[in-house]
Amino acid sequence: MTLIHLTQRVLARALRRLRAEDGFTMVIALGVMTVASMLVAATYVALNGDVYTTQHDLDGKRAYYAARAGENAFLYQLNQNPDYWATCSNDYKPSPVSVPGATTGELYSFIPVYNPGYASSTCTVGTAIAALIDGPTGTLRMEFTGYAGKPDASGLPSVTRTIVVGFRKATPLDYLWYTDHEMKDPALDSNCTNEKYYYQYASVSQAPCPIYWVTNDVMNGPLYTNDQYLIYSNASPIFGRAGSDDATESSAPKKYGICAANNCQNAKFLGQGAVPGAQSVALPSSNSATTLQADAQANGVVIPGGTTTITLNGGNSTVYNCPGTTSSAACSTDPRYTWVNQPTPSIIYVQNGAGCPSTYVINTTYPVNSQGHYYGACGDVYVTGTYSQPLTIVSDHDIIVLANNGSSTGITTSEDANGNPTGNAMLGLVAADFVRVMHGQNQSSNHITIDAAILTLSHSFMVDNWDSGSSGSPPKLTIHGAIAQRYRGAVGTTGGTGYLKDYHYDDRLHVLLPPYLFDIAISGWKVMRETLCNQSASSSDPTACAYQG
Repeated sequence: MTLIHLTQRVLARALRRLRAEDGFTMVIALGVMTVASMLVAATYVALNGDVYTTQHDLDGKRAYYAARAGENAFLYQLNQNPDYWATCSNDYKPSPVSVPGATTGELYSFIPVYNPGYASSTCTVGTAIAALIDGPTGTLRMEFTGYAGKPDASGLPSVTRTIVVGFRKATPLDYLWYTDHEMKDPALDSNCTNEKYYYQYASVSQAPCPIYWVTNDVMNGPLYTNDQYLIYSNASPIFGRAGSDDATESSAPKKYGICAANNCQNAKFLGQGAVPGAQSVALPSSNSATTLQADAQANGVVIPGGTTTITLNGGNSTVYNCPGTTSSAACSTDPRYTWVNQPTPSIIYVQNGAGCPSTYVINTTYPVNSQGHYYGACGDVYVTGTYSQPLTIVSDHDIIVLANNGSSTGITTSEDANGNPTGNAMLGLVAADFVRVMHGQNQSSNHITIDAAILTLSHSFMVDNWDSGSSGSPPKLTIHGAIAQRYRGAVGTTGGTGYLKDYHYDDRLHVLLPPYLFDIAISGWKVMRETLCNQSASSSDPTACAYQG
């Protein structure tokens, strides 16, 4: 073998060894397996975290709906018995109970949000309103906690959610206009005694005392009646405010329609529009059907009888009680009845005295005694002025808003540039019989404004002698608030006497009420507000479970 051949063989062998892949594939395979193992491990970790997150999220949702189940169970009990809450025990269930029908162990518990100074140990039947009802809003506030997930060391499900719910009764003050009957008050006309609604007559022409809605009637707010609205032929009144939540409701059977004779003529229903067959909202039948007198005895003033004049001046008032039946009778100077430069009590209740006539006097007058004050045996209340503090005035007879009384006419509070009341001062006028606007016989009228929630439990809101006086272009009766009446009252005529209506709902009534007017609501409860607590927040955080308002 020559040297050349030997060299070629060595080179060939070296090239074959260089081309060989023995062992290299194994290195690559090991690398791939290592990377794959790392990916599998990462995937497992990621999926395990997602599984935990998904399960926790699911448990959170289950806990929230468990709290909602407690809310609905409590609301059901409230609507079976409107005074269910007032025991101070039915609404205190801190020990969790099972959600009915739950198959995965969900529980709920609930406790009230007590007013300052009260707790479960100090809440009694006698103090239930003071302990549990938020005065300005008239709401019962409750905390509901739902439980779900795996048990913790205490044996309870480990995931919780808490909601704070405000319950409130449906009230006539939810509406600018509330009537039980849309016909004339029987106390004002002996022909109006049938106590029927329009839909209970074979035809509207058989209704003895109709009152029509006409073209110039504009109602800037929500309306409700247990009757039907009677619209004058071809008239186009406007109900509700455009772009608002206002509804025009009637609880008359839906088949009869919202308007008498099922004919709304050219009426316009703005906001949510016309709502026939609405849920019934009741009005108390009398003062004795409320607890207002007891509220006044405990927290305000009860005047035992006789005509009373209240002049409001910001946070102060002057009160004259004149119970005599002759012009020479003196007025009371009892300091309980007269406040000068002192805070006004939150509720004043005036009772009837002996000898008060039970019927309204047509063509009424306004007797003044030798001291220049209105007098009489009835618990009539004459009221005027401006106010800056919450106040409720209750009469066992009539409340008369003074008008045409020099520069002090009507009742007003602070207002914005558009005339809407502002601040937290709310005025309630509650009369067992009538709330009336002073208007003498054959007397011309001046523009008058009333900023108040008006309730007449047995009769009407009206203008005295509405059908007499100068005719032509009548002034406006402007109201910012609410009007609730048993029967529809008259304020003027198409002949130009009395007043034109200029009515506006005070939207503050959705969240604020005059003092103690929570007690006039006798209808069912509804949820006004629901807030999900942020359990991770500090107690000073408004979103924390410690209720902040």
